[in-house]
Amino acid sequence: KPEIIAMKTLKLLRPAFILSFALTGAACGQNSSSIAAKVVSPDGIDGKTHYGTSSLLAEVVSQGVPRDIAILAFSKYDTFADHVRKTGNMAIIDFTRPSGEPRLFLINTATGHVDALLVAHGSGSDPMATGTPLKFSNIPNSKMSSLGAYIVNEKFQSSNHGTAARLDGLESTNSLVRSRAIILHSANYVSTSLEKMGMSWGCPAVSLAWISKTLARLSGGAFLYAYGHSLASPLDELQAQQLMIDPAYHWVNEGEGAPVDGIF
Repeated sequence: KPEIIAMKTLKLLRPAFILSFALTGAACGQNSSSIAAKVVSPDGIDGKTHYGTSSLLAEVVSQGVPRDIAILAFSKYDTFADHVRKTGNMAIIDFTRPSGEPRLFLINTATGHVDALLVAHGSGSDPMATGTPLKFSNIPNSKMSSLGAYIVNEKFQSSNHGTAARLDGLESTNSLVRSRAIILHSANYVSTSLEKMGMSWGCPAVSLAWISKTLARLSGGAFLYAYGHSLASPLDELQAQQLMIDPAYHWVNEGEGAPVDGIF
């Protein structure tokens, strides 16, 4: 019957209509009210933000966050969205910049506002103390900073650094940071009043003036992404991993054990 044939034809064409609609929506996405709006909710479809397609990207780039790093960080956020328990704020660290420049970007994902802070890197990442880290590692006792996606977790009272927050790495490049006792803490060797910043043993230390606000925004489950270019060789990592198998291998507390006044 004609009506049966028409119904079958409609069923066959339905996927094509859906695909066409999806492609049209993607092409016109920048004109949609949810994307064009300046205020961007951190909770998107299926719990993912899809920041890379929102106006938030343009907002943070206009305030000094490198575009390519922001895109990568937002993509990582989407990848690990199920681990994020605290929305509204996130952070990006650009370790390609020297420590004397603000390179920790504290981002309010609801308004797009960015606060750019000074942050320390590990002494093992900068053995010549040039101010710019060149090597990164996930290996205990390396005293290096670790790259990748993090969750800033619970606050606690550090014996040497005051109120701090524990970090958990989400990637193979930083999966051992909690075991290493790498934490987000304050340091007197990170300050706009200093000509040269000191170094930690791998912890991203911020100034005393900013620690309270930073922990208030990030601790309890917010997302942090650390970006950098590493000159550490795969052989270095392999040798260090083999050394860790030795029962006599001693794990150093790279958070509490680090000099309170930093390394210069």
